[in-house]
Amino acid sequence: MTNEQLQDGAKLAEQIATLEAQLLGWKTSKRFYYQTIALYSETGKCYDKINPEYVDFEVLKTLTIARIEKELNELKTKFENL
Repeated sequence: MTNEQLQDGAKLAEQIATLEAQLLGWKTSKRFYYQTIALYSETGKCYDKINPEYVDFEVLKTLTIARIEKELNELKTKFENL
């Protein structure tokens, strides 16, 4: 294994660990903590004090977990192919 592969492996391992921590957090979460959230438009305008009651947490949670798992699988495949 070359030094470049070792460095790439270390970076991938760090990214994998970060995503695994995120995945655990999302899988064990039950609700939003904050009473308001902030949204930003493409122009940078901030719409604050948006009530998260209108966001379906379970849908958001499911979509987020799927996205994290997809990225995690891609990183693990890259790591295995080193």
